[in-house]
Amino acid sequence: MEKKPLIIIGNEKVFKSDSSFYCDRYDEKSIPEGLSKYNEIYYIARSLNKKGDHKVNLKNIKVSKNIFLFIYSIIKTFKISDASYLLISITPYTFFAYLLLFIFKKRVFLYLRSNGYEEYKAIFGFVGPWVYHVMFKIVTFRSNIITCQ
Repeated sequence: MEKKPLIIIGNEKVFKSDSSFYCDRYDEKSIPEGLSKYNEIYYIARSLNKKGDHKVNLKNIKVSKNIFLFIYSIIKTFKISDASYLLISITPYTFFAYLLLFIFKKRVFLYLRSNGYEEYKAIFGFVGPWVYHVMFKIVTFRSNIITCQ
């Protein structure tokens, strides 16, 4: 059975050392590796400055140092035919990724792991939930939503 391409776009950071990749959070390793059993995974992440604790066992990882390279990495995936996209959480990076994917009519799945309203409230105070709500309403407009609590 041929594996379908799945581009995973996350806000978490990954460290590149030669041809190996490392991350701090275990779920940033386990989600893409678990899905690689059924899909050909392309993983787009932000750059981490120090080596993380967990080695990510994937071949197709693109690490971006800024938002412009992050968006460029996503645009480069448009040449992959029949690809689906998985956004992990709603953050400013994944929000801009969604806008780009929406404009180009790509199939998007959104994986929500926690209560973003509470997280944004802790970070930005009373305006945080409003900011998150705007991003949430836009990103969930045409996404297939997967939740976990």
